[in-house]
Amino acid sequence: MRIPSREARLALVLLVAVATVATAAVAADIASRYDSVAYGGVTYYFPKRDTVVIPADIPASHTVVRGDTLWDIAGTYLKDPFLWPLIWEVNLETVANPHLIFPDQVIKLPVGQATAPAVASEGGTGEEGAGGEAAGAAPVPHPVAWSSAMESSGYIADVDDDDEVGVGAILAADGRMVEITEGDIVFVNIGSDNDVEPGDEFSILSIDRKVKHPVNGDSLGRLILEKGRIKVLCVQEETATARVVRAYTNIRRGDRVAPFTPVPVPTSLETSTVEVCPPRTDKVAGYIVEAKETIFGASDAAVIGKDSTVYIDLGADDSVTPGDYFRIFQAVPFNDELPPIKKGELVVLKVQGETATALVVHSTGPMYVGDQIEMK
Repeated sequence: MRIPSREARLALVLLVAVATVATAAVAADIASRYDSVAYGGVTYYFPKRDTVVIPADIPASHTVVRGDTLWDIAGTYLKDPFLWPLIWEVNLETVANPHLIFPDQVIKLPVGQATAPAVASEGGTGEEGAGGEAAGAAPVPHPVAWSSAMESSGYIADVDDDDEVGVGAILAADGRMVEITEGDIVFVNIGSDNDVEPGDEFSILSIDRKVKHPVNGDSLGRLILEKGRIKVLCVQEETATARVVRAYTNIRRGDRVAPFTPVPVPTSLETSTVEVCPPRTDKVAGYIVEAKETIFGASDAAVIGKDSTVYIDLGADDSVTPGDYFRIFQAVPFNDELPPIKKGELVVLKVQGETATALVVHSTGPMYVGDQIEMK
């Protein structure tokens, strides 16, 4: 085998370095000029609001007709279909999936200079900089996530059987044999005998994989996926008819239902920060034990990054509360003597007794199940 010359190896190293610097420069340029919204593992970029001129004569809302898409609506009112994420941005409370809107649905339009949603991200939560406030202003509490992210984030529960989760199950759907989505009519196996009334709302749950601690191997329970929400239309003694009003992923016959309880979006004064060598503290520390996304069913193979939903081995029993921020550290491979490297930050969305659900709000590189965390 022919070994490359020293000059060829140096040229290759220089080429890689130049490519890395160029990639970082492009990423920084994108971050300076664009905001983003993530859904279903895809990040959608759109121009920052202060760089877009919104037509002054557009109405406050649009009523959807058959065949409409956010792309079409943006082309009609904003004169640029590529600006459709700006419309989605102001409708996140009612449009969880940007690809699913329905006839007669009222879509708000970004009239004037409405502010972007305050979501914790690198450099702050708004367009003013760190913390989302003008320079020199006192920090104010800000939401750490969208309500849709809260409702669909899932959690770890110490259960063995499906019957231990929720109060009933989806029996069937009108006209669909396998997958159920937003707007579909479904039938559940609870009714007036269970004190169910028209107008009641239920979360749709699915019992997923078993979760074991990546370090000590202890069983932590099962991952419970939150798939959506139904609203009861009418009831019978032992069954009820309902409409799917939120669908965050594919819903199937047999999925469990539980009374819907709105979970407040936590607020925090903290923001994610870029730190190369953050000081280690004596505050509560633990591990990322599971990730919502998987690769071929294996969560420990999944790459965790910004906007990933993860689960940690700390909860209410450890005095962890929604809105708490944690640094994420990664050990240096094959060298236990070197200090771990900070790879990102996460914020806690909701807590159980011994575990919590969290959202990664900052990353400097790939992270994995088993990485260490430490409260800021």
